[in-house]
Amino acid sequence: MLNALRVGDFRLLWAARAVSAFGTGTALSSANALNSVTDGVARLVGAPLGAALMALVGFHGLVLADVASYVVSAVLLALLSRHPSTAGRRGVGRELAEGFAFLRSDRTASALLVVSTAFLAANASLSALLVPFGLTAFGGTAAVGLALPAAVVIGSAGSAALVVTQTTLQRVTPAEVLGRVGAVLFTGEAAATFVGALVGPALAELTSARTTAYAACAVTVIAAVYATSTPSVHQPFAR
Repeated sequence: MLNALRVGDFRLLWAARAVSAFGTGTALSSANALNSVTDGVARLVGAPLGAALMALVGFHGLVLADVASYVVSAVLLALLSRHPSTAGRRGVGRELAEGFAFLRSDRTASALLVVSTAFLAANASLSALLVPFGLTAFGGTAAVGLALPAAVVIGSAGSAALVVTQTTLQRVTPAEVLGRVGAVLFTGEAAATFVGALVGPALAELTSARTTAYAACAVTVIAAVYATSTPSVHQPFAR
């Protein structure tokens, strides 16, 4: 839970700081893509690296190394320049309400919220069923190994879609409400992931893993079709 909150905080910080650092042009797209690749590599390398460290230094040494990584991260964040706010503190509830208000008023931002939450809910339901679906639909553990590369391909496409969503949101949202809108969007994404992970196995119990997989794919296709109704974003590529 704490790790999820930390990741959410970093995503909000990145969304706001990237715009001020790179503008809203092509440099922003490149920066978001690089950040996504870095995040993916860290997730891929983290698990085997943790296992190797535990074998070398033991569990306590692994925990100390993890704590040290948090300390280094905190120090690096402290070195970032600060932009003092002139609006003052108005409470979390009011700021989230302002984020919702902008989402309701901007068609592109509201469409992104619907598309990203639908995709992540479907993705979570499929992820929860990956192994049981491979065992029941393809027959045996060897087939699960064949399904994993397909899951990697799907995940890569999903990462690309999320980068586009984040970049578009950064371009259409005014800087003064970007953090609040991002908080609403990320909260919706987290809720969709949680619900999808619960609904997927439950639906599989009521029907079948194959039917649930088809339903998740249908939700993704519907979200993609809905995304075509999103207005084009015409932002000047300043830098």
